[in-house]
Amino acid sequence: MKHSAYIFVISAVAAALLLPGCAKTVVETDNQSAQRYFLSYIKVHYGDQYVMSDYGTCVVKNEEGDGECVDGYDIVFGKYTKYDFDGTITATTYEEKAKQIGTYRKSNFYGSFPLMKSDMYAGIEESMSGMKVGGKRTVLIPKWLMTYNRYATLQEYFDHTSDVDHCIFEIEVTGCTEDITQWELDTLGKYIRAQNFEKVDTVAEGFYLARYETAQDTTVWAADTTFNVNYTGRLLSGAVFDTSIKDTAKVHNLYSPSATYSPKAVVWKPNREEITFGGSTNIITGFNIALSKMRRGETVIAMFTSDFGYKASGSGEAIPPYSPLVFKIEMVK
Repeated sequence: MKHSAYIFVISAVAAALLLPGCAKTVVETDNQSAQRYFLSYIKVHYGDQYVMSDYGTCVVKNEEGDGECVDGYDIVFGKYTKYDFDGTITATTYEEKAKQIGTYRKSNFYGSFPLMKSDMYAGIEESMSGMKVGGKRTVLIPKWLMTYNRYATLQEYFDHTSDVDHCIFEIEVTGCTEDITQWELDTLGKYIRAQNFEKVDTVAEGFYLARYETAQDTTVWAADTTFNVNYTGRLLSGAVFDTSIKDTAKVHNLYSPSATYSPKAVVWKPNREEITFGGSTNIITGFNIALSKMRRGETVIAMFTSDFGYKASGSGEAIPPYSPLVFKIEMVK
């Protein structure tokens, strides 16, 4: 591999593992055994063609990007594939690779997504040091860095226990931002302009409502009024992640024989946080606001940033972190 500006650095602990032992029998700890195996694996598979950091991440392939360096940014956009040391893919954000290994689901998200560095494994953050937008790396990450915690010393990383084993990450950096909120607002704004809605109401910063059907009656509901709605939730890419409509679920490979596909009952309350949907008040904020704004006979399109949705956590395999969402909600008889 081309080493570019990288410097070969063998950590003190790694170097110590390569020194001959004394005559006294020493019982290996789990972490010492893991360290020894990690170094042996590198030597067998990559010889001396690697760059090791002070904490133990090991870059074995690097393609320089031509964009900004991500070191000064808290939010990085990227794609990745994760492998076990036996070469098995255990996770990927690439659609074609998911199809190759038989894990592809139409409802899952594939592609580049934003992630805050503090929400990454410590080893991933360290692996991305010095990367530029457009760059790609293959990195071996030891198990002691497969943690969301951050420690001040290498020994503290060694001392913590992890259920995640050593792994290999292929990382591709596609962008970065200093302000994820502004990025979401800009991205959602572009989406709304592309839809050419006749009218869009700005309910709050980051929350927008378009009305497809004119309300038959604009009178505010009385408390405990019940009405029924069908809904479909999408990402800005158009990918459907949830719906109450059977045919829509089938088209988008969401259908489950055990699920009930039918209009959901909404019990309206003057205090929107008390509104129930399908018997529950556990509703994401954006959907709750949309229900509170609906009037008799309406169909609305609610579009909102992740502040009104799933925020930095995302939801399952379908909704990445910091995802603006779109819901079409139709009031039915």
